[in-house]
Amino acid sequence: MDKLASMQVFTHIVDHGGFSRASQALGIPKSTISRRITLLESQLGVALFRRTTRNVSLTEEGAYYYGMCKRILSAIEEADLSVGQNKP
Repeated sequence: MDKLASMQVFTHIVDHGGFSRASQALGIPKSTISRRITLLESQLGVALFRRTTRNVSLTEEGAYYYGMCKRILSAIEEADLSVGQNKP
């Protein structure tokens, strides 16, 4: 599994308020998103979300991981932009 892609999916779920909205924003099936998160949680050994039939919320570990993911993804974007701007 591509960890970076899973981090992006995870942050989209949080940013868009749920699996369905993230699915629409990313243009990938909700089942694919669910599988990625289940696998990510398995690899991390923690639940990132509390899930009910109507609601998804972050666990304490999920909130911490979200903050770290946002910083990492932002740093990657910044690196990409800075390299692109420094082309001769």
